[in-house]
Amino acid sequence: MDAESPPPNIQITPTYQQSDQLDDKAQKAHKLAKASKIIGIISLIIFPISMTLAIIGLILGIVGKVRGAQKVSGIVMNSIAIGLSIVSLVIGVFLIICMSFGAISNTVLGGEYMECSTSYGDTIAISYNETSVTGYIASGNIDFDLDYEQDIASSLGVENYLNYYAENFENNHYGGVCTRELRKEL
Repeated sequence: MDAESPPPNIQITPTYQQSDQLDDKAQKAHKLAKASKIIGIISLIIFPISMTLAIIGLILGIVGKVRGAQKVSGIVMNSIAIGLSIVSLVIGVFLIICMSFGAISNTVLGGEYMECSTSYGDTIAISYNETSVTGYIASGNIDFDLDYEQDIASSLGVENYLNYYAENFENNHYGGVCTRELRKEL
């Protein structure tokens, strides 16, 4: 028997196919992790509107990690983006609820204000003091240029301006009604 030939009972099978298969699996896992990372970066940049994208990125990152990827940066970034999206959503819902009950206008406007609303839901609240129009909050299809309106109030006087604005609003908006109130601080 030669020293170079294998014993007759031992079979030699090439191992390169097995390592290629492992390399393919590792490459696929790495690609999933990389896709998760890219989606995570995008999700962090646009987090207020990226909940779905972040969830997809998180799933890709977890699948990549389960399949053997070493990097978890995509999982981390997508988790942060999901958290920021949830916080943004909660704040948005809170603001909408507060605005619908008028709590925001109390804190933003304060003092004296005139509120004008239409029968189809458009509303504007104009805050003022003895000398000028100081701010406004509007919802719906109401246009209001604060600088322009302040110039008119300055030339007419605040009381005359408010009467003028209320009359025009009520005449030009279906079901338009304007009322004046003094808001108390919360």
